[in-house]
Amino acid sequence: MNIQILMIDDDQKNTESIKKILHGEKVGEHKILLETVNDFQSGKKKLKSHDYDLLILDIFKGKPSSSNPHRDGIKILRDIKKTTFIPVIFFSGLTKDVENLKTDIIRVVTKTAGGNKALLDEITQIINTNIPLIKKKLKNHIDESMRSYFWDFVQRDWDNFSKNIDEVSLGYLLTRRIAKSFSKERIKQILNDRKISEETIYPLEYYIYPPPNEILGTGDIISKNGKFYVVVTPSCDVAQNKADFIHLAKCIPLKNFDEFKEYIANRSSKTKLDELKLILKSNKKDRYFFLPQTHFIDNLVIDFQQMISIKINEAKKYKRVAKLDSPFSESMTAYFLRHYNRVGIEDLNVEYIINKINT
Repeated sequence: MNIQILMIDDDQKNTESIKKILHGEKVGEHKILLETVNDFQSGKKKLKSHDYDLLILDIFKGKPSSSNPHRDGIKILRDIKKTTFIPVIFFSGLTKDVENLKTDIIRVVTKTAGGNKALLDEITQIINTNIPLIKKKLKNHIDESMRSYFWDFVQRDWDNFSKNIDEVSLGYLLTRRIAKSFSKERIKQILNDRKISEETIYPLEYYIYPPPNEILGTGDIISKNGKFYVVVTPSCDVAQNKADFIHLAKCIPLKNFDEFKEYIANRSSKTKLDELKLILKSNKKDRYFFLPQTHFIDNLVIDFQQMISIKINEAKKYKRVAKLDSPFSESMTAYFLRHYNRVGIEDLNVEYIINKINT
């Protein structure tokens, strides 16, 4: 797959030099196609009219200097953040003003001896993260889904489909079909991402983070005064104004459980380890459901025996932290329902039955 890169730099000699190095260069299975622009305004127009996978961006209009106020590259980054997504590599003779912006999607390379090689190294690293290709691969998947839906399904079966056309929106049906196509296995195929394992679940896969901007409902993880809760009230009840109260299950830090404390005190004990694993795998009764630690929450355990109810207008006082993703939200709900729907009966006298069988 080709990697479309735009380079914006008002130093024409520099862009010509970089183009000789990068244009046509192979990074794994990908070929770099580099386009260069030598003024910032033209670069902004290019970004609006073309869909690039990566941007190499100078910082200064004119000579790089602390006294030069024309930091047009930083202005372009601000515009990009408002309109689109594209990974950026700042490539300049003076980079101290952007060092604090470094992430996987914003890289910084200084034009010093070895700078050209460092630039290629950063491009290679970004391509290997798969980030520049996500937008392109998702677009290809959506384009193919639309083609298949309209030509292979709607058009072919139009005589039957047209009978119900007044009852449903084709756009809605298509969008829902595309949404449902993003299973974990399908996402792995689309992105060709080796980090996605079909056999193993990692903590971040439990959550949608940040939570979507929608009505509060089942599976939302919220917090107040350092305490965490999970919403168990159905989302539809809130959306349809049927809920005067929202029901919350309290989340207890894993470190507060005896099983955790006893394992920490005796890490060599297989018995203590197995008891801790029962909690981590949510196998210790239907009363508990484990939430693994990420950067936004610690290891927590939902306790369905510690429930509170808050008035619907009090929910705004709680901070929305994340939302349990599917199928973990449905699984959590199943635990909750099993815990409260179970019917307790006295133990059957099995000895009496066995004695009757043996007589």
